[in-house]
Amino acid sequence: MIARDFIEESKLLLLQKGVNIDASDRELFIYLQSVYITLQKDAPQFSKKISFDIKPLVQEYNAGYEIIDGINLSIGGEKFVKTTQDMFYTLDDESMQYYTISHNDIIINTIPQKESIATFSFYYAKRLVDVESVLAIPIIFEESLRLLFLSRCCEKIPTRNDRNLSIHYLKRYNTEVESAKKVNKKRYKNITSTHQAY
Repeated sequence: MIARDFIEESKLLLLQKGVNIDASDRELFIYLQSVYITLQKDAPQFSKKISFDIKPLVQEYNAGYEIIDGINLSIGGEKFVKTTQDMFYTLDDESMQYYTISHNDIIINTIPQKESIATFSFYYAKRLVDVESVLAIPIIFEESLRLLFLSRCCEKIPTRNDRNLSIHYLKRYNTEVESAKKVNKKRYKNITSTHQAY
């Protein structure tokens, strides 16, 4: 589905509910961009596997993508375990190999002493360029995206009734996305592609 069509359909749904959106098309596109990224964080959709050269004394590497979550990092056959930023700085167990992510970067805790090859699999975020961009998510997540978008549109509206509608759509989104994740996981249990089941 194209972003422009998604926005128009959503505006029509709100008008049928008696909600008049006081937002420009540009604002609505920004809302859609925001919820599109939120959905990808709540239910990662796109994965990538890259290889890169590890250099001695270099700890940080740019993946070239907006990383949502790491899946697997191995360097010279050694697997690295993902950690949180806090654990990264308070690491007691020297035997474990940790890494963390920050935006587009992979930060490796234990820097290898010699050059080697790293392989990194990760979930990344896709962004919309303009209203002609295609919403590249599986059909099963379209309703989740719509509910989150409707919730976001109703946040700005000043009446109490519409703010309650925003909360209603947000609750429905949370239920819908969890349900879609379960169905998607069963359906694609042994299949790997750029659209990942988690």
